[in-house]
Amino acid sequence: MKKVFVLVAPLLTIACLFGSSRLTRMETPVASVDGKIITARDLDTLIQTWQRRSGSAVPVDSLKFTALDTMINFQLEQIRIDSIKTSLDQNWDYVQKRLDDNQQYLYKVIFDRQITSRIVIDSAKVAKYYNEHLDGYKDPEKIKARHILIKKPKPDTAGVKSEDKRKKLISEAEGFARKRAEAVYKRAQSGENWDSLVTAFSEDKATMTKGGDLGEISRGKMGSVFDSAAFIGTAPAIVGPVSTRLGYHVIRIDEFKPARQKPLDMDVENSIHGDIIREEERTYADVYLDSLKKATTVTYNEEVMALPDSLVNPRTWIVLMNSVDTVHQRTINENLPRYMRWKHKAIDSLTVEDKKDMIDKLMPSFLLSSSARANGYFNHPEYVKACDEYTMAEAKLRYSGIVEDKEYQPSDSELAVYYNNNLNKYKIERKLHVHHIIFQDSALAVVIRDSILAGSDFVEIAKRYYPGEPEIREVAYNLDFIGPDDMGQAFYQAVDTLQKGQVSMPVKTGWGYHLVKLVNRKNDIALEQARPGIRQALKDARNSARKNAIIAEWKEGSDVVIFEKALKKYKPAEKKVIQVEPEFSKKAGS
Repeated sequence: MKKVFVLVAPLLTIACLFGSSRLTRMETPVASVDGKIITARDLDTLIQTWQRRSGSAVPVDSLKFTALDTMINFQLEQIRIDSIKTSLDQNWDYVQKRLDDNQQYLYKVIFDRQITSRIVIDSAKVAKYYNEHLDGYKDPEKIKARHILIKKPKPDTAGVKSEDKRKKLISEAEGFARKRAEAVYKRAQSGENWDSLVTAFSEDKATMTKGGDLGEISRGKMGSVFDSAAFIGTAPAIVGPVSTRLGYHVIRIDEFKPARQKPLDMDVENSIHGDIIREEERTYADVYLDSLKKATTVTYNEEVMALPDSLVNPRTWIVLMNSVDTVHQRTINENLPRYMRWKHKAIDSLTVEDKKDMIDKLMPSFLLSSSARANGYFNHPEYVKACDEYTMAEAKLRYSGIVEDKEYQPSDSELAVYYNNNLNKYKIERKLHVHHIIFQDSALAVVIRDSILAGSDFVEIAKRYYPGEPEIREVAYNLDFIGPDDMGQAFYQAVDTLQKGQVSMPVKTGWGYHLVKLVNRKNDIALEQARPGIRQALKDARNSARKNAIIAEWKEGSDVVIFEKALKKYKPAEKKVIQVEPEFSKKAGS
């Protein structure tokens, strides 16, 4: 091992020296935008991403200036987005909306800290819960059953105006089905072959070919009427007819399994564990909320509440909790419509007591928010991250409203001009779906063609006559969709004259004589089909031009510095791997 160290140590030293130097150079600034630095590493990351996407090693010198310009533009955009985000963070109305829309993250933190953390479950608690809730951990009664279904006919009552006559027609139809089911039941009871009865009478397509087998059924699966007749506690037995919405059932019970107590195994323990958590979460949540209510002094701004809501500033306080946390008129305005629908009241008829009643119903959320603030949960990383992402998404949305022309809708004439200027985009290169058979003898090809025209299946004939091994013949006849260059111009032109489903006369190519069948034909994309894509392309082009123009203006007014020397010295990061040969390792270790 000493030999290895002696050989490798100098290499490690050199690698550290040069690697450290390389790392330092990668952190060198190559540009700055209003003081925001773009490093060689930032530039390198973008260039390598472009090279990976292009699939080829594009010379770095041809990329780095374009990449740097792209990164400068990105920084200019990011500065604007950050500016919008900062203004949103300082906007009272927006902050209130963000609080409302992200309350679930606060509630989760409260739940984890104040409720879930209090729940302790051990094996003794599980066993106690099991013994107190034995009925909840039972396998229900089960039967293995078969049935014969006689559906109730639906009489034609269209045009029947008399309700009594309509009911009579329905009753007669049901009576016919019931008598039919009763007859089948008697024959089954008398010992007639069950499978024969199923084949002759059952109208249940899902089971009629399986002897009417319904499989194993738990009590409750088929409905109370079915259960009352089928779960009689004995087997074998034949019962019926049973009327359900599906029709009349004659049921054969092959096996009956009584309900049984589930043992306290791992599956049941896991189920109980979840049941206990849910129950105790509800209990602790109620206790916690009650404790907040008892510890909170609520003060109402009754003078303002007596005013029409339209006259009250949304930022005016309506409720104070412990003289610290505030509910504003904005919250009242947002919840009034829902409350009025619930109370069936008009907005101008709400009294101060009505508003107090509404606030009382909203009080749990107010109390939880107040508790979150008191416990510092507004600074919890999960909540801070959620709010930050929420605001960033809004900032990007507002930014897009600046750089995009949201009002622009391309006209029909613009769509047509774009389509006509880009016809090649809408031409289908491979538009003919073709099956073919190759013959060396044109006369034989003609004979086979006559056979196909007389009704023989083209694919089966192709599999029989196509040259090559059987596995080749299974697939080679199908050329799928082809274009003019795939099989030669003469071949393509011959196929192009065919109608869908037609078979050609023998077509000569360098491979022999082909019988060709046109299976399908694709048409070029028409303007009507292309409209959605063209509309989006024109919008994208308009937005891109607008965005580039706006960024160019920003660039003129910004402090953009390019460090020419650093940019000139920039070279892409190289990833080198030093490998120790296995043979060398063995010798060194010996």
